[in-house]
Amino acid sequence: MKASISSEYTTSNARIDGYKTGDYLLTSVQSPRRDGVQRVWQPEEREEMRDHFIYVKSLNEHFHGTTQFQPGEYGYQQHMWYAALSNDLVVFANHPGHTCEDMSEVRPGYWYGNGAMPALRQQDNVLGAVYVIPQSNPIAFTHLFWQQDRFDETAARGGWIFGRRGNSRIGVWCSVPLVDHDETMFGCEKRAMGPASAYLVVCGSTAESGSFDAFCQSCLDRPVAFDTHTATLHCAEFDLPFTAGSNGTQILD
Repeated sequence: MKASISSEYTTSNARIDGYKTGDYLLTSVQSPRRDGVQRVWQPEEREEMRDHFIYVKSLNEHFHGTTQFQPGEYGYQQHMWYAALSNDLVVFANHPGHTCEDMSEVRPGYWYGNGAMPALRQQDNVLGAVYVIPQSNPIAFTHLFWQQDRFDETAARGGWIFGRRGNSRIGVWCSVPLVDHDETMFGCEKRAMGPASAYLVVCGSTAESGSFDAFCQSCLDRPVAFDTHTATLHCAEFDLPFTAGSNGTQILD
């Protein structure tokens, strides 16, 4: 598929954004949904459907948190965003459910799911993500999956890291320094330490931006900032505030 495609669609109770070209794919779950639609099973609805499969489905959705995706809510196994530069090279971030990979036997895990859901906003090839970890959560970092040796070329400048695979490019900015961390897997994890972090992800290609250096410079020239007081990510395409949800249907404090 060589032509670029921008899509937005609903699956179950989630609203999905996607942008695909012949060189990359960027996709994310809206958190919160921008159309304002909310789907929360009420107790009386479940009672009316007690003898129907919908009753079981409603309980499952409450437990797994799939009725709606909202910033700050407890997560389970939901994968909220990723960028693919090829069929064997993806980039994503999450708030892990454990401090190390060896403990990742339940959900949310180390590389799948989120202990606390992020705020997300995508506009075509640009994605913003804001993570604010509750004080009650013991995992005080987010991390980026970045397989260094699978890129043809990488660079780091001005708070950004860049990667090229063939004609595909990606730039990731983070509001806090990304620190390399090696454990069970080496050369693929970059941690953002602290209770709040914001990411800006930009995908590109040779056809869109020319050389890799030109792509890197275009990212460096972008206005981007994270206001820690309001937990708002500011970029050229949008402002993304973190407003904690209030679903309350998952884990009790």
